[in-house]
Amino acid sequence: MTRNLKRLLFYFGYVFFVWGSFRYFIRLPEVIEELWFKPVIWLAPLFWWQFSLRNKVRFFEGGWEKTLLWGLLGGLIYFVILRLFVQTQFVFEVNKAGIAAVTAVVEELTFSGFVLSLLVLEIKKERTALGLTALGFALIHLPINLFVFHLPVQALVGAFLLAFFVGLINGFLRLRSNNVLSAVIAHFVYLLLVLV
Repeated sequence: MTRNLKRLLFYFGYVFFVWGSFRYFIRLPEVIEELWFKPVIWLAPLFWWQFSLRNKVRFFEGGWEKTLLWGLLGGLIYFVILRLFVQTQFVFEVNKAGIAAVTAVVEELTFSGFVLSLLVLEIKKERTALGLTALGFALIHLPINLFVFHLPVQALVGAFLLAFFVGLINGFLRLRSNNVLSAVIAHFVYLLLVLV
């Protein structure tokens, strides 16, 4: 295992345990947790790590038109699928949109941007890197589903599978567009739909 893969495993453990403990022990309003603490806990180590890498992870290389198209296509797919299965009325709220935007940026910079890119560089197998990234994305959502939403086992399995497929789709969008913004756009639309 390379040094970067070891560091990546350590980083994942750090986010899983620190963020999971934060969500379990500290009960602040969701707006404060998602807008203030999540970016610091998740992104501060990645910025430091990015500066120490010889081969920098590139987040925004693809053309903007292609990126926007892939992101909107992903958002449309989420919209169609979720409207088929979720029968709630969509109500736009500024607070929820703010939470959705920051959450999408933080999670996609982390997973589709840094983790996926580093795994592709290190293991040289795009599909394996995509699968591992999606697995990490699903695992990182276990603490909120357990400690905040208190999901029963069946719902927890469903939420895990949903998060896995969201991670898979967003990673795919990032790889096809070569720009993390496509995954951010799709994730933002997804969160707008599920946070109602």
